[in-house]
Amino acid sequence: MNTSFGETSESVRAAPHVARLATIATLEPRPERAPALAIAVGFALLLGASVGQHAVVHRGLAASTTIALHLTATLGYLLLCRLVLREAWRPRGAVAFAVALGLALTAVTLTPQLSDDLYRYVFEGRVVGAGLSPYRCAPSAPEVAHLRDALWSSINNQDISAAYPPAVQYANALAVAVAPTLRSVQVTYALCALLAFAALWRFLPAIGLAPARAVVFGWCPLLWQECAAEGHSESLAVLFTVLALWAATRDRPLLAGLALAVATAGKLLPIVLLPFLARRSARVWLGCGAGLLALYAPFLGDPTALWQGTAQYAARWRGNDSAYGVIEAVTRALASPWWHGAGYSGWLAGWDLQRLAKLPLAALAAFVLWRHYRGAASPERAGLAFFTFFVACAPTLHPWYVVLWLLWLPIFPRAGYLLFTGTVALAYHVLPGWLAAQEWREIGWVKGIEYVPFYAALLLGCVDRDARG
Repeated sequence: MNTSFGETSESVRAAPHVARLATIATLEPRPERAPALAIAVGFALLLGASVGQHAVVHRGLAASTTIALHLTATLGYLLLCRLVLREAWRPRGAVAFAVALGLALTAVTLTPQLSDDLYRYVFEGRVVGAGLSPYRCAPSAPEVAHLRDALWSSINNQDISAAYPPAVQYANALAVAVAPTLRSVQVTYALCALLAFAALWRFLPAIGLAPARAVVFGWCPLLWQECAAEGHSESLAVLFTVLALWAATRDRPLLAGLALAVATAGKLLPIVLLPFLARRSARVWLGCGAGLLALYAPFLGDPTALWQGTAQYAARWRGNDSAYGVIEAVTRALASPWWHGAGYSGWLAGWDLQRLAKLPLAALAAFVLWRHYRGAASPERAGLAFFTFFVACAPTLHPWYVVLWLLWLPIFPRAGYLLFTGTVALAYHVLPGWLAAQEWREIGWVKGIEYVPFYAALLLGCVDRDARG
C-alpha cells in the first residue's frame, strides 16, 4: 500500500548509513517534465491564500476566515510537495528560498489574531532586559509594574509566571531590545524559521536526501501562520534541532550537544534526542550538559521558580487533544476504587485526574523512546516516532505545537501527515465562543475532521510496515 509522496532509495545508495531512514511507506519517484500548469496552480493557491490573510481585519471573524484560507493554501502546498517529492520538479535553491521569504514577509506583516502569546513574549522580554526573572515575577507582580505598557493588558493569565524555557526568554529580550513591539518578536521567530529552512536544505544531503525536500518544511503554510503571523517560538527549537542533527552527521559531537541544549532550552522536548545523538560519542552529553548549565545559570538563584509556570500549565491546560482522552479514560477507570466523590483517597490522596493521567502518558513516551533506542533507530527515525506520539497523545495540542513535528516530514513524507498541517487549523473553531463569552467549547465532529488525515496516515504506515515484515 503506497501512500507516501516520496522515496529515499536513491539517497540510501548515496549514503549507506541512511538505510535506517527508509520511509514509512515507499513510492518510486517518477521523473518527468515539470508540469507548468500544476506548478502555477500550486503557487496560485499557496501564495494567493497567504496574501488573502491581510483581508482579515476583525478578530471575531479570524477563526473561520483563517481556517478557509489556510486550507486553501495547504491544497497548493500539497500539490507542490507532490511534484517535488516525486521528483517531477526540482526547484533550485534560489527559487525555494524566494518562495519561503515571500511567505515569511506576507505573514510577518499580519497582526496576530489567533493567539495572545505574543503579548507575553514582549513583556517577558522586557523583564529579562531589566535584569529580572520572568520565572519569579508573573506579569501581575508588583516588582515588574514599572515595565507595563499598553500591550500588558492583553497578556493572558497574568498571575502565572513564565513557562517558556530560557532560550526563548533570551530571544524575546533580544527582540525587545531592538524594538519593544509585537512586530519585532514576529520578525525574530520568522527569521528562525528561515534559518531552519536553510539548515534543513544543507542537512538533508548529509543523510542522502535531495535538498529540495526541505520545501516540505519551508513552504508549509502552518509554519508561517504560527511562527511569523502569530509569532510563536517553536521555530527557535526547530532551528537548533536541525543544527544538532547536522553537526552529528559531520562528527562534531560537542557542537551537536550544544545545539541540542539550545533546542531544549527553547521547547524542552528535543532533549529526547540526546541518547540517539550520543550513541557515537559521549561528548554529545558533555556539550549538551554544559550548554544547558550556561543557559539556565542566570535563573538558578531560585530554582523552584523555574518550573512554577510549567507546572501550572501541565496541571490546568487541556485542549484539542485526541488519544490523550483514551489515556485519561483508562486512568479514571483504573483509579475509580480510590475515588470518593470529593477526590481520591489512600495512596492517591492529593492527586487529580489530569495529573494522574500524566503517569501512563510518561510511561508510554518512555516506552516509545526505549523501543527505538533498543532497535538502534537513527535520531531522525526516533524523532519522527516521538513527535508523532506527541501529536497523538498530548493533553494540549495547539496548532503551533505541530511545527515541532513538521521538521521530520521532509525525511518521512506521507500525504495524510502533510494534509494534517492544514486541517489542524480547525482547532481554532473554538475562538469565536472564547472571544464572545470566554467559553471554550470543542465540537466533536470538527475535531474528527481535523484528525482524520493524521490517524489515516498513521494507520496506513503501520499496515505498510506489517506488510513488509
